[in-house]
Amino acid sequence: MFRIVLFFLALISAFSPATARAEERAVSIPAMETMKPGDYVTITNGSALAVRLVGLKGEAGEPAAAINISAPGGCSPEAAAQGCLGPPGYSQDFVLAPGEKASAIGIDITLDHLDGGHATLKIAPAYDETQENPDTGQEPLCDSCDFMKSKEQHP
Repeated sequence: MFRIVLFFLALISAFSPATARAEERAVSIPAMETMKPGDYVTITNGSALAVRLVGLKGEAGEPAAAINISAPGGCSPEAAAQGCLGPPGYSQDFVLAPGEKASAIGIDITLDHLDGGHATLKIAPAYDETQENPDTGQEPLCDSCDFMKSKEQHP
């Protein structure tokens, strides 16, 4: 009897949302990503930035999402011994309410909406990717970024 009870408890906990594993995905920006707390995406076009949904919270009953944007940095121990001066690592936390935007290391992240324990984030270059970047001359990242274009372009 005791074994049967333990079996059912293990079975229930295995399918519990609290034990759901965090997902790791690679995305090209611009992107719309629906994430649960713990999930993270690595941006494949551009530098190796990672965006993690740390949690869903809010103060005074206002819904919000806590995110972390990070990038690797530094040098391997072998390269450092040879005088490598690699770029520093980066990590910054943000708390966003629906519609708010955070900008870091050339990307903009907007909390589109929250729904049932998930957050949908719009991740885009910090410039209008449908146009040439005036700072670097980089060509547009996509030809059909419909969800990113302004109302003037799509009435």
